[in-house]
Amino acid sequence: MASNDKQDNVEQQQQLQKIQIYSTTTTEVSPFWKEKYEREAKKYWDRFYRQHQDKFFKDRHYLDKEWGPYFSGDDRKVLLEVGCGAGNTIFPLISTNPNIFVHACDFSPRAIDLVKRHKDFTENHVSAFVCDLTMDDLSKQISPTSVDIVTMVFAYEL
Repeated sequence: MASNDKQDNVEQQQQLQKIQIYSTTTTEVSPFWKEKYEREAKKYWDRFYRQHQDKFFKDRHYLDKEWGPYFSGDDRKVLLEVGCGAGNTIFPLISTNPNIFVHACDFSPRAIDLVKRHKDFTENHVSAFVCDLTMDDLSKQISPTSVDIVTMVFAYEL
């Protein structure tokens, strides 16, 4: 019976060895890589938009269904889209809500270029500009208290 228990133990250890491929001792990004990615984020996002253009993220047509009441009425609403990318949030909103104005900012110059080249871009509805909110003063582009709604879809700080 003792040899059966020993055999079972060996088989269990073999199963565990098969399952665990990578070491689980570290789960965090090293400080070197974290600092590098934070320091060079603009470069990586520019590279991303050079490769994918406006084909990676889908237009967010569902936002109008969720936020429609915010844009109703005769008053012109002003929206700030932080991390606007190629405009996947702003252009669906403008197409169904012509009475809004959008300040669109991103820290990728290439993304802002894509917004400005979009077929629905007009300066009557969109002001697109490069801005890194972790370093730049947003009030140089937008006067304080002039924005009704702020969106930050997939924008975050580590």
